[in-house]
Amino acid sequence: MSRLPPNQLTALQVSRHKSGGLCDGGGLWLVVSGGSRLWELRFKSPVTGKRRQMGLGSAADLSLADARSHASESRRQIKSGLDPIIEREKEKAARKLEIGVTFEEVAARYIHEQAPGWKNRKGAATWTGSLSQHAFPVFGGKTVRDIDTQDVLAALRPIWTEKTETAGRIRGRIERILDYARAQAGVTARTRPAGGGTCLPPCPLRPS
Repeated sequence: MSRLPPNQLTALQVSRHKSGGLCDGGGLWLVVSGGSRLWELRFKSPVTGKRRQMGLGSAADLSLADARSHASESRRQIKSGLDPIIEREKEKAARKLEIGVTFEEVAARYIHEQAPGWKNRKGAATWTGSLSQHAFPVFGGKTVRDIDTQDVLAALRPIWTEKTETAGRIRGRIERILDYARAQAGVTARTRPAGGGTCLPPCPLRPS
């Protein structure tokens, strides 16, 4: 981030700047190239330790005051140990979930994020395979918020009796994915009880 303190420029200087970078301090830059005039924040990520550049928007849409406001919020995140680019990506992902991401899409995202921490290297393939075989054909294309207990029952019922252990594992995977979706964007699937937490039907014991 720039060593200059914030608020170095005037609106007149901004309007007259024709080419290259112009620093307002605090990591905020106006970058003019060709026909574009863009605000960007330059900073060192507290997460990765690497220098990064984050676009804040066009100078045609954001005034100097607006750009400073955005930069100030990002600097607060950095001081709190957050990378504003990562946080913005999280917000975008959360908005997509709110709009209506499908179960199959959120499952793929969950597996992609969690797999690096799993001891079993084949874990991602195992999860994807079991869900592709038993869950996705039934409700993979439904939005997370529209999935209800009956959907899950329909996916598990065919294997409850003969493959009770497998059904239990798949049930657990479905539950984790729905919990993940809810945590990411406040999505409330219809499998969630009023008291909180995901409530999926238990697998019945195999008949003796």
